Amino acid sequence: MKNKKLQNMCLTGLLAALIFVITRFLPPIPLGNQGYVNLGDSVIYLSVLLLPTPLACAAAAIGAALSDLTYGYVLWVIPTFIIKPLIVLCAKALSKHFACKDLMITLSGTVGVVGYYLAEVILIRFFIEGGAPWDTALVGAAASIWGNVLQAFASGVIFYILAKVLRKIPYFKEKLLVK
Repeated sequence: MKNKKLQNMCLTGLLAALIFVITRFLPPIPLGNQGYVNLGDSVIYLSVLLLPTPLACAAAAIGAALSDLTYGYVLWVIPTFIIKPLIVLCAKALSKHFACKDLMITLSGTVGVVGYYLAEVILIRFFIEGGAPWDTALVGAAASIWGNVLQAFASGVIFYILAKVLRKIPYFKEKLLVK
């Protein structure tokens, strides 16, 4: 049993580091004025299948928040630290109740789209340029929805590819088996 705990802790650290490295150091895919797409969420989706829920939440929160911090997006550290574990929780819940785990996990990306929209509304309303009225914040934050949808979609596609490749490796085969 101790060996399994140690294995899970090591895998958590490895996945948190991988989320950080992929998000922070792989070249992002630019979206013009809408920001960029990174593929760190694909590893977050993968952690849903490989780790127990609390550890998958920790890997997602730590890896993604550290990326925001080192990128200089300090205002986004706390929202990211909250939103990424919510994505994991949604993915875990959906994957337990539906046969097609991969699809359900990918659909949890909508939690990220909604979460980042709400976070941006709050940031625009209270923290950016002295605060804007609610209606301006709601409309202003809507501009980033498209980028967040593309982020979730691109990460979902990469997740499918990663899961398919990793299923060929004996260690991951059982953990990543779609039931």
